[in-house]
Amino acid sequence: MKKIDRILLYIIIFLSVLIFLGTAISFATKKAEFGKNLRSQDPSPENITVINKKNGENDAAFNELGRLRIVTASPSQNEAGTTLVVHPWISYPDDSQFYEELYKKRSAIKSEITSFFSSRTKDQLIQNGEDEIKKQLSERINQNLSLGKITGLYFTEYIFFE
Repeated sequence: MKKIDRILLYIIIFLSVLIFLGTAISFATKKAEFGKNLRSQDPSPENITVINKKNGENDAAFNELGRLRIVTASPSQNEAGTTLVVHPWISYPDDSQFYEELYKKRSAIKSEITSFFSSRTKDQLIQNGEDEIKKQLSERINQNLSLGKITGLYFTEYIFFE
C-alpha cells in the first residue's frame, strides 16, 4: 500500500469515527430525537375532492398559491431566521364566484401567509403545531373574504431549512 493510500485510509477512518461519535453524543444528550421533525402528510388537492364527494360534501381545491419561501423571525439579534418552504392549498365550497374571489385575492392570501410565518420564530411555529397554525391562518384568510369562507388549509410541503 502506498503512503498516500494509507493517509487517505486514516482520514476516512477518522471522519467515520467522528461522525459516529457526534451522532451518539447528540442522542445521548437528548439533542436529537427519532422522527422529531416528521409531520403527517396532508391529502393532495386531487384526493380531497374525491374524498369529499364520497362523503357527500361539495368542496373543491384551490391550488393557485404555489410554493412560498419564507424566512421566519430571528430568535435573537445575532441569529438569522430559518428558511421555511410551504406549498399551501385551500379547500372551499365549490362555487365559481367564490373561486374567482380566491383567484383575485391570491396575492393577498400569499401575503397573509408570508407575514404570519415571518413574524414567528421556528421554535414558536414548532411549539404551536401545524394544526394550530392552520386554524389561525384560516381565520386570517377568512377575514379578507366576502363571498364565502374556506373550509380547510393544507400544506403539500412544510419544510424548515437550516
